[in-house]
Amino acid sequence: MTQMDKEYIEKEYEQAIKEYNAALTEDDLDTARRTMKRLEAIAMQDYGFDYADELAMKKEDCKK
Repeated sequence: MTQMDKEYIEKEYEQAIKEYNAALTEDDLDTARRTMKRLEAIAMQDYGFDYADELAMKKEDCKK
């Protein structure tokens, strides 16, 4: 399996944060949360815990 590059992960993660902040329903929030968790898991697997923690910090900085 090939690794996703960090740039792609970060762009997708930022999009998920935007979708979370713009969510109108609980389902939309849940979808955005699942996307962020999936990307965090990929980041952890491919690049380690420190990188996954960096992503999670972005989420905390940007959430409503």
